[in-house]
Amino acid sequence: MGRFPSTVYIQKPFSHCIESGSAPSKNDVDYMARWCNFIYWFPGDKKWGLKMKSFEDVAITAVPRDAKAPEKFSIWSPMGPKSGAEVNALVQDLGIADPGADMELIDFVENSQGLHAFVVRARNTIIVVFRGTADGQDMCADVSICRTQLEQGGLVVSGFQNQLAGDGALTTILDQVFKLWNADTTRPIRVTGHSLGAAQATLCALEISTTCVGADLNVITFGEPRVGNSEFRDRCLNAKMQHIRVQNELDVITRIPYWFPCPGIWHHSGFHVWLRNGDVEFGHDQEPIPDASIPLICCVCCRGIQYGSSVPFHKLGGDVSYMAHLDSISEESWQSAWEASKS
Repeated sequence: MGRFPSTVYIQKPFSHCIESGSAPSKNDVDYMARWCNFIYWFPGDKKWGLKMKSFEDVAITAVPRDAKAPEKFSIWSPMGPKSGAEVNALVQDLGIADPGADMELIDFVENSQGLHAFVVRARNTIIVVFRGTADGQDMCADVSICRTQLEQGGLVVSGFQNQLAGDGALTTILDQVFKLWNADTTRPIRVTGHSLGAAQATLCALEISTTCVGADLNVITFGEPRVGNSEFRDRCLNAKMQHIRVQNELDVITRIPYWFPCPGIWHHSGFHVWLRNGDVEFGHDQEPIPDASIPLICCVCCRGIQYGSSVPFHKLGGDVSYMAHLDSISEESWQSAWEASKS
C-alpha cells in the first residue's frame, strides 16, 4: 500500500480545522507535496525516455533505480526528481502502483505557453496539480512581472496568468473539475503546485470557487511567489476556499516579486505555514509571518549563507528541501507549534 491509504487521503477541511481551533492536517500537506514533486517527472517520456501517458503505464513500468535525468533537464529543472529511486519512492508513497488503486488521471493539460498540469480523481477526491519552473518557457513566465487586470478584479503577475490561461487551458481545467464535482458534490477539491505552479494553483482555485459554489475547496501551495495586488489578495481571503501557503526557511522565490514597479505592490494570500530550523511556525489568522516575509535583498542572510544562497530551500527534494523538512517534523511537533501560535 502507498504511504497515504484511502482512509487518510483527505482529512477534515482546513476551514473546519482552523475555525474549530485544531491544526491543519500535516498528512494532507505531505500528500500534496508529493504530487507536486511527481508532476515534474510525469509524463515520463519528457525526462526518462519512457512512454508513460497514464497512471496505468506508471503502475506497470518501473523506472530503473539508477536512472538519471538527462543533463539538460538537470539544468532547467533543479526542483524535481533526479533519479529513478526518487521517482519510484513517489509512486509508492502516492499509491499509484497499488493493485486496484482507485485513482484516475482525468486529463493532462499542456499549452503552447508551457503550462503543465493534471486533474486527478484519487478515490473520493478531485486533485489539480500544477508543475513549477522546468524549462525556458516557464522562466519567461517567471520574469514577466508586468501587471494583468483580472475580469473579476485585482492585478496579478502577467506571466503567471498568461501561461495559465493560454490556449484555453484554464477553461479546460475548470470544465473537468466542475464535471467531476457536479457528479458528486460531496467530493473535496484540492489544488496544489510548487513555485510557478503554486501561483497558478492560487489563480485556478479562485476561479474554481466561483464555478463549484459550496465545494469543500482547499489550495495547498509550496514556495509560492507573490501573485497579485491587495485587491487580488482580498478576493482570495473572501473566497469560499481555504488556502495553506507553505514556505521553507528563507526560500528566495517566496520573496518575489516585491519591488517592481514600486515596493509593496505585490502581496501574499493564504494561511502562512513556515518550516524553519527543523520545526514549523503558523501564522496568525491569514497574515504573513513578518520574519519570513522580508524582501528579496535580505534572502541570502542567516541560514541562507550556510548553503551559498536560499535557492536550495526552494527545492521539493534534497537535504534542505520542502519534503525533507516536512518529513523531519513529527505530528506532535506540528500540533505543539499550532498550540503555540494561538497563545
